[in-house]
Amino acid sequence: MTRIEGMLVSQMHTLDAMFNSLARRAMDTENADHVKMWLTASLKAQRQCVHAAEALATLKNPAVFVGKQQINQATGPMQINNGTPAPVPVKSDQDTELKGITHEHIERLDTGAPSKAGRDDPAMATVGTVDRTSNRSGKSQGRS
Repeated sequence: MTRIEGMLVSQMHTLDAMFNSLARRAMDTENADHVKMWLTASLKAQRQCVHAAEALATLKNPAVFVGKQQINQATGPMQINNGTPAPVPVKSDQDTELKGITHEHIERLDTGAPSKAGRDDPAMATVGTVDRTSNRSGKSQGRS
């Protein structure tokens, strides 16, 4: 045992003895203010004993350092791609058929196909091309 380990062990024993002594003193006291004072002191001694035990445990079992750590610093949005992405599992026809989903359902659920502008909102219709070089003055063709 090293000198530091021995010091932490003796500190733990001393703090434990202090906790027990102060807690006994609190139990023997009649005045509520004195009970509170002795119990507060005993719990502080117990907390310090726990800290000493944690320090000893950290000293005996240090954290494992795993290689080089990556530090990412950016002032704006940042995307980090560490390695290759995991492959997407391919669903078999048997999986979808067991769930009651057929190929017809899958085709109807596909929302990736482009659609035409509807009549409900004509303002959202497709805009035609604009010839920017003929309109350099900033005036539109309809205004003077």
